[in-house]
Amino acid sequence: MKRVTPAHGPKQFNLILVDNGRREASKDPILREALLCIRCGRCFLHCPVYKAIGPSWGVPPYNGPMGIMWSAIIYGLDSIGEKSLLCTHSGGCKEVCPMSINIPEIIQYIKSKYLSRDNKKDDYFKYFLNLLSASSQFTIFHHASK
Repeated sequence: MKRVTPAHGPKQFNLILVDNGRREASKDPILREALLCIRCGRCFLHCPVYKAIGPSWGVPPYNGPMGIMWSAIIYGLDSIGEKSLLCTHSGGCKEVCPMSINIPEIIQYIKSKYLSRDNKKDDYFKYFLNLLSASSQFTIFHHASK
């Protein structure tokens, strides 16, 4: 085996570090915990919203509860805020997380930050009313099908 000396080594070495919002998230006391995520995907399996909606819940390639956290870090709250409103906070994701990340608390924080911007509360109430009307239509349909 031949030893590589500076004369035989590369003439140029480039190192590219990608931050993707991690430094800013590390300053936030709540989002800091999301940086511990190893993106194993166990939270997907226990999330009722992900089971109902599928991979469209999040911003690709980050889907599901893990995707809500990572999309908020990488793409910002504006890109994921509306989708974070779909979380039902069942807590299944927190129970199965191997890193013991409090995912529902982080998503609740993302929701509150999103809703506190630019009078988004009106959008949330419209969304909530649409959800209630859809669920009541489902209940009527469900009772009618019996």
